[in-house]
Amino acid sequence: MKIVWVPIVVALALPAPPAAALSGYIDKSGKIVIEPRFAEALDFSDGLAGVRTDKKFGYIDKTGAVVIAPQFDEVAPFREGIARVRVGEAWGFIDKSGKWIAEPQFRLASDFSEGLAAIAAPRAGETRLGWGYIDAGGKMAIAPQFYEAHSFSNGLAMVRRTGGATHIVSDAFVLKVYKEEEAAGFIDKSGKMAIAPQFMNAMSFSDGLACVQLPGGKSAYIDPGGKVVIDLAQWAADPFGGISVGAASFREGLAFVDTASGFVHVPKWGYIDKSGKIAAALDVSSSEPFSEGLALVGKGKLRMTYGYANREGKVVIPHQYRFAQSFSEGLAAVKIDSRWGYIDASGKVVIEPRFDFVGPFSGGLARVTIGR
Repeated sequence: MKIVWVPIVVALALPAPPAAALSGYIDKSGKIVIEPRFAEALDFSDGLAGVRTDKKFGYIDKTGAVVIAPQFDEVAPFREGIARVRVGEAWGFIDKSGKWIAEPQFRLASDFSEGLAAIAAPRAGETRLGWGYIDAGGKMAIAPQFYEAHSFSNGLAMVRRTGGATHIVSDAFVLKVYKEEEAAGFIDKSGKMAIAPQFMNAMSFSDGLACVQLPGGKSAYIDPGGKVVIDLAQWAADPFGGISVGAASFREGLAFVDTASGFVHVPKWGYIDKSGKIAAALDVSSSEPFSEGLALVGKGKLRMTYGYANREGKVVIPHQYRFAQSFSEGLAAVKIDSRWGYIDASGKVVIEPRFDFVGPFSGGLARVTIGR
């Protein structure tokens, strides 16, 4: 059986840091507070950051001191005080002291969210794998049984099973074949199906709403009760088509969709609010979710340039960056010429571009990479 994990949010493409480079951390003044000495580094989360000094990963605190010795083949940031780590081919979970919450035993795993983490393990009485969930004590909370399982949000998680009756659905232009139990639905934390499997695709809940693709291909937003509250059929919106996947989820009360209508389709991107009204129209090609009142937006085809739009749809920081990141803790990373630096919400450069690669600020620190 093929186990599938499909992230809901698709980030804008960013260049990879140079292979022959070292990473460290700066504060919000741009001062290096942890010297670049790591072959790889993650952002700080829950006060710790995963780093690799040689072939193994461990964790450091904000002083740069090693608090969990390098011993892992791969690590992820701490979420809710727990981090998933890989030893060999198996994933397990540790707490902030480095103690095992669940020893390496899972073929695949996701981060903790709302007290549960999705894991891939053998189904009961079988050798084939399925997705289930463990709790913060490392105990199996929902037995492995799903073909696909996403993280919990708003008390619900999107899951998909296999098997069941085959259905053929159609809209005006296309026939689609799918199996009833391959449809996506949502479970609660007891593992009970709270919203019956009925969707061709679905995103996780965000701001109390989830974007789903209905049989036939049209999309809509549902509430935690499974009721359609915004019908996207009135527009050409197809959030599952690719370009608006990440920002089609509501964030800070707005979602990015194609609001064009009519038989001849010319994309007309904009933000809608949670009542389903168009809150702003934008002359852009892509958008990231809102963060701190601003959204990273891109314009162009063969060569995209990036700027930032406010909630009214006005581009307040012009499209001038070849690469950029969303705002975090009041600053956003942007690439100017061949180096990365940081701007504030007014667009002013506050940390001069001098790094080969950077990450967002988290807990007052940001990881930076400097070539050797």
